Amino acid sequence: MTFDGQGHPPAGRPADPPSTLRWPNAVSDACAPRTCASRGDPRYALGVRCLALLLGISLIAACDAPPPPPGTWADLDASPPDGSLGPPGLSGAVGGGGTGGGGLTTGSPSDCGARVLVVFDRSGSMSAPWAAADGSEQPRWQVASDALVAALRPLTSSIEAGAILFPTGPRLDRDVCAQVAPIEEQLPFRPGDAFLDAWEAIWESGALGLSTPLDPAFARAEEALTFDDVVTAVVLLTDGMPTCSESISAWNRAAAWHARGVDTYVVGLPGAHGEEILDRIAIAGGTGAALPVDDPGTLTEALSAIARAAVEQACL
Repeated sequence: MTFDGQGHPPAGRPADPPSTLRWPNAVSDACAPRTCASRGDPRYALGVRCLALLLGISLIAACDAPPPPPGTWADLDASPPDGSLGPPGLSGAVGGGGTGGGGLTTGSPSDCGARVLVVFDRSGSMSAPWAAADGSEQPRWQVASDALVAALRPLTSSIEAGAILFPTGPRLDRDVCAQVAPIEEQLPFRPGDAFLDAWEAIWESGALGLSTPLDPAFARAEEALTFDDVVTAVVLLTDGMPTCSESISAWNRAAAWHARGVDTYVVGLPGAHGEEILDRIAIAGGTGAALPVDDPGTLTEALSAIARAAVEQACL
């Protein structure tokens, strides 16, 4: 399906079935209380063993559960969690030509439509050199921008896209995050071809900011999301540790979006700091873990896999 100027393809996302924790039947049958037993009764010892077994299972289940997202950056004290390095539904790590596993099969990209919101770090560290595909050294922002264009170009008839760049203004006070403009003043959602034209135009100056206000960027992203029937993916590209925090963290917003059907992917560019934070955002956003990339080819494959997974999900 080709997006029109309004960008409203008929698409939907089925709700995930709720999960229910059930005790194994063998344990519940063996340990179900039938009659009371005194301490001297042989059944008493059996009951104690069964109770210990059930408590052990309970503790294992509790330890396997991921910790809830903390409220602010300063609350983060967890080690980087393990998780899948590829978009949900894709086999293994990123790449593989964009073919989906786990049920993502039907339809070609041109038959369906999805929406992609890019949240792109334009802090000063993005000017650091990165070896491009041709062997030359270019700024990180340039290599990442080229990879995004290369990933989305084959899917322009199947997506609409918009972008939040951060920061867009100065940090006026050390206790306040740098400014991030709303999407209406940056790159509002538009059909794929028009988005790529606008994306390349906005980078002609190559101007960068001085900080990494990730929380405000996610606040602006939340304003941009419509939570309608169009399959939508948020893609964060960053190389830095957030330099400020707000009362609602990026991962809390990502968790809320995931509950409403919008997944958040996190791509860590070379030199990225704060891996725990990036992983926490990805986990809250429903995509397992952040995707660390070291070369432009891997970045292009990762972004292509993410966009194609959204399109294939829209084709179900």
